[in-house]
Amino acid sequence: MQLDESIFKAYDVRGVYPTQLNEEIAEKMGKAFAVFIKQQVGKEEGIRVAMGRDTRLSSPQLFEAAIAGILAQGVDVDDIGLVSADVMYFTVGHGEYDGGMMVSASHNPKEYNGFKMLSKGVKFISSVFGLPDIKALIVKDEWKECAHGTRTQKKVVDDYIDFVFSHISATKINPLKIVVDTGNGMAGVVARKLFARLKGEFVPLFEELDGNFPGRNPNPLTPGALDPLSTKVREVHADLGIAFDADADRLFVVDDTGAVIRNDLVLGIVAQVVLRSHAGGAVVYSLNCSHTAPETITEAGGRPVRARVGHTFIKETMKAENAVFGGEASGHFYFRENFYSESGFLTALVLMQYMSEQGKPLSVLAQGLDRYAYQPETNRRVEDRSAVIARVKEKYNNGRQDETDGLVVEYDDWWFLLRQSNTEPLVRLVVEAKTKELMQEKVNELLDIIGGEPE
Repeated sequence: MQLDESIFKAYDVRGVYPTQLNEEIAEKMGKAFAVFIKQQVGKEEGIRVAMGRDTRLSSPQLFEAAIAGILAQGVDVDDIGLVSADVMYFTVGHGEYDGGMMVSASHNPKEYNGFKMLSKGVKFISSVFGLPDIKALIVKDEWKECAHGTRTQKKVVDDYIDFVFSHISATKINPLKIVVDTGNGMAGVVARKLFARLKGEFVPLFEELDGNFPGRNPNPLTPGALDPLSTKVREVHADLGIAFDADADRLFVVDDTGAVIRNDLVLGIVAQVVLRSHAGGAVVYSLNCSHTAPETITEAGGRPVRARVGHTFIKETMKAENAVFGGEASGHFYFRENFYSESGFLTALVLMQYMSEQGKPLSVLAQGLDRYAYQPETNRRVEDRSAVIARVKEKYNNGRQDETDGLVVEYDDWWFLLRQSNTEPLVRLVVEAKTKELMQEKVNELLDIIGGEPE
């Protein structure tokens, strides 16, 4: 099969199975990954990587093919089987592996699959580190003869759950009723075991692992995807509901009324708890978050640090700042203790601890944080994204402009962000203002200038 180079994305490898990705490409991906890890650690022998997968229908065969490629290059594999992304990150970091690979297409539709790859220390292999090298090795398609690596089965989920509980005060969590929507995805491997350790009632939704994702869209940000969770929370009178995307590296929260709580507000709540034991610590937030995020972090005694959107940028900023916690509007939440990687489950338990301590419903707690009129990302498909951003920059040249990631323009009573998607041919618009009326006025004004088609 000829390599379709479009499968190499900003943060990982993704494509449609079997037209863009098949077993042949998977085996070569395994070989190239093994060679790259050897180069990174500077040795040829005694190298050990962790290998996991999700529940997609094509994952078992791609998993086996990739392992065959890794073993053929003399690298040992610990097969950790079906795991969520946060379990994968935990395992690679705390197990001191030389690298890790997970067969997964994250939240993409069911016909997709892919590979997430990590080097030692849970450093993500991406378009700015490693992926170009791996692609070049596959294109060259020349491999050394090596002594075959060994494969070992290993169970790691219980170790991850132990880690999560070591970073909360479980005795402070009241017996809450929680609806957990795992979306037929990988959070289902962890959820029941984890919540069994708490008092309260666990109500599962779409718990069965199923690569067809029959319960809902694997991407919870898709309009309507969280409606079943909201309905279930109201139906059973739950204290809160949580949902995960297909590989469980993103968390979404619904309050006791069934309303979806914005992720930047969740960031602010969790930061308050984390900062109690890390006074003055840095907390990183993506620049598409509401101004509520840095204000809440500051009020909790933390040091807010703004970063570009995207987990690679958040993680690198966290490492540079030695940040204790970080989060994005997209639902990724990161902890220093998990090698600056995601842990939606730890985020959920910290949130439950805060709710229990405050003795108030989540709907009340979140309302107190929602200070501004905020319009989350609105996507538009346009032909020339750079030209659109340049046109908007000229129109608003009397504002305070920042081009760290796209275009941020600030005024005294409102601001906006317009940026190109890292993964799709879209521009994304965020607007926030002191009043709802001003926010809506500016959203309409900007969309008229941007043009294009709604996504």
